[in-house]
Amino acid sequence: MKAYQSNAKLKEEDVENLKEWLIKQYHLPAISEKKMIMFLHACDYMMEATKRTIDSHYTIKTQFPELWSDMDPMLPELQRAMQVMQCAQMPSRDARGHLVLVMRLSDADASRYSHVEVAKTQVMLMELVLWLHGPFCPGLVVVVDEKLSTFGHAARTSMSALRKHFTFLKEGFPGKIVGFHVINCVSIAEKVVSLIKPFVKIDLLDKLKFHRGGLDSLYKYIPQEILPFEYGGNAGSFEDLHKKTMEVMMQHRDWFLEEEKLRVDESKRTSMDKNSKTKSVISGSFKKLDID
Repeated sequence: MKAYQSNAKLKEEDVENLKEWLIKQYHLPAISEKKMIMFLHACDYMMEATKRTIDSHYTIKTQFPELWSDMDPMLPELQRAMQVMQCAQMPSRDARGHLVLVMRLSDADASRYSHVEVAKTQVMLMELVLWLHGPFCPGLVVVVDEKLSTFGHAARTSMSALRKHFTFLKEGFPGKIVGFHVINCVSIAEKVVSLIKPFVKIDLLDKLKFHRGGLDSLYKYIPQEILPFEYGGNAGSFEDLHKKTMEVMMQHRDWFLEEEKLRVDESKRTSMDKNSKTKSVISGSFKKLDID
């Protein structure tokens, strides 16, 4: 496998160790070698951290089907979500090689906004771009434009889903979130985030930046030229970039459907696993998962 020649940090013995461990985790699904390497890379090749992240990844997805089921991008509700919150991958990376995703609320009519559907499509896209650019993607930067956000949108935000979303990004995401930027933000956006702070690890919150009064502060983190025309860059119109990104999602419909099959079978989790640190991390984050 070329991956072993292209990255000196990747050791074949680590992957073999991971394979042997997974065979003994009867509750976990079988995953590809590429996915194992992605998890290793995301965890800086620390074996125990990688094991915890893999377990968290599939356990969270299994226990919270409202965010991780019906992941067919052709479904009408997801098609609608992709228009209400448009998403675009930038053609160029930033100076450190990070992938950049820009998302913008494109419909001021809050009645059309479903936070759960929007959150689901956002995570679907984030995982897909990592897969397509993996397994050694340096990191992912997300920019969210809240210009059209209203109190109506905030009222339709599920705090339960928001907490689950952020916990997944911290505990089970198969990549590195290196920046999360909110532009044209309104005060309500910060208030919503403040409500979930007790449930989110400090290092993830440190990556969350709010930008007010123009985009100059954003340019300190992301080169202006790689952004869409609407944000002062040269990457093309946001609408065109959004359409291309959605086309990629449609082209990988089968990948999403296969990913949805990879879930935990709790009936096969051993008593040792049930008392493991991975399990307790998830339970602790959600007060034993009863957070609704």
